[in-house]
Amino acid sequence: MGFLKIRTSHLQLKVLLFLVLQLSAIGFPLAAISEETSALKVMLRAQKWYWAQDPAQGQVTPQTNPETSLQLVFTPLEERALSNLETLLPNKRGYIWIRGEFPSVDFLSPLPLGIFLGRITMTDQTWVNGVFVGSTGRNPPNYFSYWNTSREYAIPPEAIQLHKPITVLLHIWVDGEGSIASRPFIGFRQDTVHASRWENFWNSTVNLMFAAVMLIISLYHFILYYRRKKDKENFSFALLNLLSVFYLSNFFITELPGMPPAWMTYVSFQKFINLVLFYMLFKLCGFVRDYLRRTDPAWVLWARIILFIIPVGIVLLSPNYSTLREIRLFTQFFLLPPLVYVLYMPLDSLFKKDPDALPLLLGFSPMVLTALLDIFLHEVLKLYNFPYITGFGWQIVLISFLFLLAGRFARARNEAEDLNLHLENKVKERTEELSQANLQLQQVNAALEEANYRAQRDLKMAEFVQKSFYPAFLPVLENWDIAYAFEPMAGVSGDLYDFYIDGKTLLGAGLFDVSGHGIASGLVAMLAKSVVYRQFKDGRDIPLGEVMKKIDEKLIAEKGNIENYLTGILLRFSGDRVEYVNAGHPDLLYRSGRSGIVKAVESRQGESRGRFIGLEGLSEGYRSLRFPIHNGDALLVYSDCLVEAKNAAGEDFGNDRIRAALSQAPAEQGAAAVRDYILQQFKSFLAGEPPKDDLTMLVMIKVS
Repeated sequence: MGFLKIRTSHLQLKVLLFLVLQLSAIGFPLAAISEETSALKVMLRAQKWYWAQDPAQGQVTPQTNPETSLQLVFTPLEERALSNLETLLPNKRGYIWIRGEFPSVDFLSPLPLGIFLGRITMTDQTWVNGVFVGSTGRNPPNYFSYWNTSREYAIPPEAIQLHKPITVLLHIWVDGEGSIASRPFIGFRQDTVHASRWENFWNSTVNLMFAAVMLIISLYHFILYYRRKKDKENFSFALLNLLSVFYLSNFFITELPGMPPAWMTYVSFQKFINLVLFYMLFKLCGFVRDYLRRTDPAWVLWARIILFIIPVGIVLLSPNYSTLREIRLFTQFFLLPPLVYVLYMPLDSLFKKDPDALPLLLGFSPMVLTALLDIFLHEVLKLYNFPYITGFGWQIVLISFLFLLAGRFARARNEAEDLNLHLENKVKERTEELSQANLQLQQVNAALEEANYRAQRDLKMAEFVQKSFYPAFLPVLENWDIAYAFEPMAGVSGDLYDFYIDGKTLLGAGLFDVSGHGIASGLVAMLAKSVVYRQFKDGRDIPLGEVMKKIDEKLIAEKGNIENYLTGILLRFSGDRVEYVNAGHPDLLYRSGRSGIVKAVESRQGESRGRFIGLEGLSEGYRSLRFPIHNGDALLVYSDCLVEAKNAAGEDFGNDRIRAALSQAPAEQGAAAVRDYILQQFKSFLAGEPPKDDLTMLVMIKVS
């Protein structure tokens, strides 16, 4: 029969004993006595704590009475030091004895007694007044810590002596950490069992229930991914839940039947838990990326892999749990960059107006709040017996993700059902609309055929008129051999070219390209041709840059609100000197007659191109360049079609190929041979692909 000391008056004790005797006399069952006595809810707590090193090196059996068989030298210990027992040992590893002195009991109780010790790290063997009452955990050499299991043992009646203090002796294995996390007490067995079950519920059972739910969620989303592999976020989320189950097993593995197996050591299990943690964060990045439909740059993926491999390697190489615990702060530093990246992705998507970003960002908030609360409770307030709740925060985060995926799935199903529901009506409506449209289309086709006939007739007339503006052939010129190519993309061209001749003397040349295509560009080209000719003729005595500026002003005035603008090159020749102005056009190319080297004509002071022609509001002028030209030197002027035309592979003919063709062309055979060679290289490169623009090219070779 057990005993308990309670804080009551003598009158209360007399009344209690009287009631017990009376109830016994009339045959009340013991259960009624238990109910009456348990209502007192009293408990005994340790008044002093002591500790001692283990001289027996752990060789202690349950039959051993440590009080009589071991010569233990105890040192007083403050109760708050119970949470860091490893600091009492030189190497933070080994066995340690902890003794607690509890008050005596002063009266007889019909109820059995028990001792509640709560969570103990790593393992324990417990004696009450020299009587062995129980042990939890597997001791070395192949030890396994039951750190999250609440200790509660029944106290045999013979262990308690009336009016004598109660001594509780604990034999604890310490490896890098050791603690008595809860506040032990002695009380009625039903109270100690209740306290133990309550602590186990919050520390183990709740996590086990969450793990079971997560396992179901994981299987469900694996099935979703199997049925629809396009939604990669289902696979990431399923794997994330499965990893969470493995991680939470750290809290409840000792509650499972047959676990842990005899071959599993605590350090190997903790290495596994650490690997799961790092891989779980790695997959968390993958889930957020897949959910937001983002793609990792190659360098980000490699950085994530490296930040995963380094701590994993360090964990695997740790020789024991003490080392694993000591390097924990260093290895967990590698968790920070992935966490920052996990938060960066939804923030970046939020700034880009992605509607999925804000709910995802809010889904992370429970983990952040619970982590901060854990730090405050355990590190600031030192409430070590309070359960860690960051795990619950992570579980709430996963549930939030579950709702997000469910919402996305529901939206997709609603859209599909809406389409199926209204598809028949929509098909019927579309059929009627198509029937009406066909009737209208037949009428429109007839009108279009008539309009097309007139348009083709007008286009041919415009093409004929435009061609009459350009010289059909050039006269024999002194000192110059000239050839040109003019190939409109479709009838009327937006390119214009001209040669300015006085008798047999070549005074200048020009090539201009009007923006856009079609008849409008062709009309602007014809307007511009006359403007350029007049201004060139009237501006013989002024710099060519001023001539180009007057051309710009005149075109702005004459074309009115027409939006087309021009690029172009204007050349003026005087003996062995060339004056050149570029208005936003591709480069003028110069080939040396002696070396065959081709280069663009550029100013030594920087950019030689001026602005476009025909755009109002741009006030700067045009720069004219002057350079000498010698016998055999060649000039090439061309429209941008020659640069920008693409082959079937999408490659441009480009400046490099133009310069190579001009350099390799047989200039000694004349300008026509150079033109033909460049055109042959150009069309061979296109391999049948039609140009998407008008092509114009002028080849001019200086001859004596």
